[in-house]
Parts: sequence; C-alpha cells; structure tokens
Amino acid sequence: MSNTNADDKLIGFEYQFYYFFLTLLKIGKNDTVGFEVKEDVHKETNEQLTLYQLKHTIQTTASNLPKNLTVSDTDLWKTLSLWIDIINKETNKEDFIKNTKFVFVSNKSDNKTNTFLSEHKNFIDTSNFDKLKEFLEQYKNEVSKTNIKYLEAIVNFEYKEDFFKNIVFELNFDNIIEQIKRELQYGKTIKVSRVDNLFHELTGLLKEDFFKKVKNKESFEFTGEEFYLKTIASFNKARSERLPFQKLESYSKDKDIKDMVFAKQLLDIDFDDEKIYESDYNRLLIETNLKRLHQDGEITEDDIDRFEKNTIEAWKGYSEEAYLEESNRNISSAKRLFLNIMKIDLDLAGQKLEWKEASKGQFISMSNIPKIGWKYDWESEYLNED
Repeated sequence: MSNTNADDKLIGFEYQFYYFFLTLLKIGKNDTVGFEVKEDVHKETNEQLTLYQLKHTIQTTASNLPKNLTVSDTDLWKTLSLWIDIINKETNKEDFIKNTKFVFVSNKSDNKTNTFLSEHKNFIDTSNFDKLKEFLEQYKNEVSKTNIKYLEAIVNFEYKEDFFKNIVFELNFDNIIEQIKRELQYGKTIKVSRVDNLFHELTGLLKEDFFKKVKNKESFEFTGEEFYLKTIASFNKARSERLPFQKLESYSKDKDIKDMVFAKQLLDIDFDDEKIYESDYNRLLIETNLKRLHQDGEITEDDIDRFEKNTIEAWKGYSEEAYLEESNRNISSAKRLFLNIMKIDLDLAGQKLEWKEASKGQFISMSNIPKIGWKYDWESEYLNED
C-alpha cells in the first residue's frame, strides 16, 4: 500500500529540482541560481534576489485536479512565516525586502474562493493595504491551532506592507517536465525530435553534480556562465546536424539466433558463436536506430531506401572482385569477402556513420533478408529462407 506522506515528499523534492532546472534554462550570464541554498530555489541578479518556495501535492479534487490552495492551508501560512524569519536575520530589513521577491509556487489550484489570495490581489492592484491588513488581523482570531503561530508572526511583523508587495503566487504550476521540454524546444531552439534525449542528458548531469556537491558539503548553485560551460557540449550535440545514434539499452544472447539467415551464412563460412552474437548486436543496433530516426523525423523513407541500395552496391563491387577467378570460389574467399566488407564505412542521409558497429550491422541486416551474401552461391542456398 502506498505511503501518501512519503510519496508527497519524494515528488515534492523532484518538483523542486525540476523547477530549479527550468529556472537555470532561463538564467542570464551573470545571474546565479541555487537549489536548497537560500530557499528551495533562489535566483540572484545584480538588481534582485528571488526566493522560491515550492509546494507540490498529489492530492486531487473530484475532477482529478490538484487540490485547491485554501485559506487554511498550512503550507501557505508556514511559508509566509518562514520568509519573515529569513528577513529578520538581515541587518537592514527594509533594504532586503525592497530588493527581494518572494515567490510561492505550487501545483495547487486557485479556485477563487481563497479570501486571502483575493485580498492580496486587490492590494497589488490598488496599493491599498488596509483591507489586507484588516483581513489578517481578523483571520488570526479564527485560525486553527496549527496555523496560529504563523499568523501571529505575520500580523506582528513591522514591515508587512512592503513584504506583501513583493510576494508573488504561481499557482496551477503543474506538468513541470513538459514545461522544461517546451523551454528546450522553443527557448533553446532544439528540434522536437531531440528534446527528450537532451532533457534526460541534462537531468543526469545536474543530478550527478548535485550528489557530488552535497556529499562534499558544497552549495549547489550555478552562475549563468557556469551552467553554459557545463551544458554547452550537450546543447551543441542536440543542435548538430549529425544523426543522433543511440546504444542499445540492453542485449541478451538469444539461443535461437542460429536459426536466422545471417547466422547460417556466417556459420557456413566457419565463424564461431562469438562472431554470431557480435554480428547480431550490430544488426539490432542499426535496425533499432533506423526505426527510431525515422519515427523522430531525422530521416525519411527515401533515405532508408537509398541506404539499403548503397549498402548492396558497396557489397557488390567487393563480391565481384572476390570471385573473379573460378578457383577462388571457396570458403576462404567468402570469409575474406566478409572481413573486407566489415571495413567499409557507410553513409546515411549524406552523413558518414560514425559508429563502426552501425555500418557492420547494416551489412549483417542485409544478409539476413537476404539481399547480400558471402559464399559465391549464397542466393541458391539462402534466398528462400527469410
């Protein structure tokens, strides 16, 4: 059975981390963004410090939306009290408030029934603090025991008008991963087909760095320039015109592999099991990447057709030369033909395949259909076995 409190804490941490990630993507060169340093997340520019307190809930309404931020929500009053504690540690409180923005971020909804939020909005719109002040003082007498200490700290705070002037509420802030991906696509001009890979790569870089810095008791924050230097290689790769090949996530040796046509072709020219499995891995590598690249719009059906034709043409020249003399039409020549073919670098969509395994795998894939072979009489032996 799921532990709701534990789930809330785990996803709450991830929510904070991804908001930090999103804030980093919008950072200026001389800005600084930190995670769990001055607040859940903070951003510092030459002109202003912004403190972000993030609250995520997995609780939902009857409509399956995140629950509302109610006027009695402890997260709300605890956060405001926490910010007052931060201010009170400053020598010059007025200047600190003046130069600081306090942002409450949550996936909780604003259903327009939270009277505090309404009074706060009215204050921001009119600059008339009297009604908000009156509400706070009255609500203090009605609040629950859990929240009374927070309300007392707020009501008794000397600089509340200036403080509330600099508070911002970002509610209904959900689907944060999708927001990061949109920022990568539109804010950083990354092709949509490469956004997911870049998202996962950058997430890995940041989480690895977070682990190392926490372990060494260092602050986890970046200036704009530091973030640029840390991620520029990843962004360059994502923007590159080079085709983004990927390794296989896993590979298991199938005991029935020897029943496949490419394996029979190799066994018949005296290659061992190790070569069979190596060739099978390379075959799966190219076939998986071709399928993904086509689905992602990186290559077209025409590119794949041309790739296959060029593979056959490359093999054909070597094959004709290998069997030019009748006396060479033997197993040794077939094996030599295979080894020479494995040295060829193929092009796909006008680009040389940088992964040698991919070129090798393409020839193996063609021998499995089969459209090419190694023995002189390969067509009569294997053509009807696919």
